[in-house]
Amino acid sequence: MKQILIALCGLVSTAAIGSGATQHPFPNGARVAFFGDSITRNGGAMLRVAAHYRTAFPDRDVRFYNVGISGGGLEAAGMYFDKYLAVVKPTHVVLAFGVNDSGALRIDGSAADANAEKKRVEEAATAFRVRYAALVGRIEALGAKVILRIPTPYNEFGEGTAPSEKGKNDSYRRVGDEIRSFAREKGLPFVDDYVRMSKCLSEGETVFSGDRVHPNDYGQWRMAETLLAAQGQKIAAFRPQGEVTAASGLAAWFAQSQKLADILSGEWLLVRDETLGLDAKLDKVRTWLDTKGAEPNANQWVVGLARRYLDDKPHEDAIRAAMDAAWDARLKTIHELDEFPVSCEAVSAVEGREASLLPKGKKFKLVWNDEFDGDRLDETKWGYRTNFWGRSAHWFAKPEDNAVEVKDGLLRLRLVKRPDGQFVSPQLQTGELLWDIPHEQAPKGFWPLPKRDKAKFMHRYGYYECRCRLQQMPGWWSAFWMQTPMQGCSLDPRRAGIEHDIMESFEPGEIIPHCFHANGYGADYQGFRCPRVKVNEDAILALDKTKFHVFGMLWEPDGYTLYVDGRQHGPKVGCGEGEAVSQTEEFI
Repeated sequence: MKQILIALCGLVSTAAIGSGATQHPFPNGARVAFFGDSITRNGGAMLRVAAHYRTAFPDRDVRFYNVGISGGGLEAAGMYFDKYLAVVKPTHVVLAFGVNDSGALRIDGSAADANAEKKRVEEAATAFRVRYAALVGRIEALGAKVILRIPTPYNEFGEGTAPSEKGKNDSYRRVGDEIRSFAREKGLPFVDDYVRMSKCLSEGETVFSGDRVHPNDYGQWRMAETLLAAQGQKIAAFRPQGEVTAASGLAAWFAQSQKLADILSGEWLLVRDETLGLDAKLDKVRTWLDTKGAEPNANQWVVGLARRYLDDKPHEDAIRAAMDAAWDARLKTIHELDEFPVSCEAVSAVEGREASLLPKGKKFKLVWNDEFDGDRLDETKWGYRTNFWGRSAHWFAKPEDNAVEVKDGLLRLRLVKRPDGQFVSPQLQTGELLWDIPHEQAPKGFWPLPKRDKAKFMHRYGYYECRCRLQQMPGWWSAFWMQTPMQGCSLDPRRAGIEHDIMESFEPGEIIPHCFHANGYGADYQGFRCPRVKVNEDAILALDKTKFHVFGMLWEPDGYTLYVDGRQHGPKVGCGEGEAVSQTEEFI
């Protein structure tokens, strides 16, 4: 049941942590793989970068993949390149190897021949650089852009549960020097975790775990901060990892992502043989658990990894699918109307009828309305939509279906069942979409079109308002929107027009964000929403389904402002990046 009061009023008034090549935020559609060792496998930095993009770039679909290999270096990267990196088809790779390759570059002062030791280190550094360059080349051959991470330092002098190892930080520094030099030589962007984390240590921050190698949760946040700062982005204040996953809606995706990283780490630490089949790999890990894993001094983290590997490895493909599905899953957030400011005032536009709720500070004059007086639909104002995108729409009601009732100042739109068993409901409109005209009326192709009906009402700019009660039963869809007859005929939405979804409800008592659709509905589609929300978020406004509500849109040359029950619902849109404002007349 709806009462619709349409009042269309013409407006009368109114410090470089990263360097090398220039870095920019990841674009829409990017697939970003974090490819590195156990520091990458931790996932804390990647999670925070993903959470940042969900918030800072809500209209971008940027996906993140954890390809971290615990204990792995360049050899592991080469062994699992195709199966675990190439398979995600990355557009960008954040490359973070070097820590586990640094041992060959270490000088601890114990060698008898210091000159020979230095020569060995120089040869090892050259070999590292050659292999590193080869890995970068393989990544670029995928068509992916590479962002190099300078490895974090070794916490040589700070507190830790493990004893400090002399010369270890020097080898980390030397690996970093090689990567930094290579990046500058090739003009590649890099993020300097060594410099940033060293600064944190010098300022007394606790950014490493007790083993002196792995950043703790706060250190992972610092690493995310460093990468985002290199892109000109500012990260949110530190929160523990669990709070980040919960607040960002990424918990399910992150859990599956970590399972895949654990499987990969298990391959390297416990199997390391790609010629084996699944059963043989599982047997090898079981044997390890029963022998070395059962020893008193066994590394309990690796024991846990082995058990997770046995649980998850047989389901690897399903886990990958679940991870993608979790990312695609829509995050449903519920908002209440009182969260938004009152910004309209009641104005009697038609004597004896419900007042309109008009934006404050504007002057309007009424140019079109329908109060649904009388006992039948005024067909000088409304027509029935009976076609849909080039074919007859058998599910739309026609006048003879008696699905429309006008009585007591109310318009009721009903669901009815035809004698043939087909359920139909009405769509009413004041114009017609060109693309709706059935193709079967033009048997030789789209042209020639049959005679088109003249639009009953078209308008540009002003305030557009509907007072209605939402559907009471699940399965219904109700909406109040505007569009042009030529939607999508040009890739300039200012000229071709934009579909304005002023109100749309798919569930009783809920409306979705106001949607704006431009450039047709195919490959050139361009859209935006109000309020601006994440790509995969359903930001639902909860309303009392038993009451009438007022939905309005102020359409001005520089943007759209949406209102619900006199409250501004979200910011002015149409004026942001990737948005536009229609400059042509549209119908209801």
